[in-house]
Amino acid sequence: MDYAGRLEISYYHTIATINSTHKIYLVQHRETGKIYIKKILDVYNPHIYKYLMEHHISGIPRLYNIYEENGQLLVQHCLNNNE
Repeated sequence: MDYAGRLEISYYHTIATINSTHKIYLVQHRETGKIYIKKILDVYNPHIYKYLMEHHISGIPRLYNIYEENGQLLVQHCLNNNE
């Protein structure tokens, strides 16, 4: 992950653990106060998540951002699908 990605991630803080086994967390942006879901994946295809981020599919949560580092993919999606 590049410096800009690390900086962007630093703006979020975890406010609750939804499922620790599946690495799913509720996070909040420090400046805007918006709440997102964060999931950390160990097995993934980054091309699928990049496609989903660029092409929203009705019924699937809208991806806000994805970050890849050290064999893991961090996926953030909006809590409210209208964002």
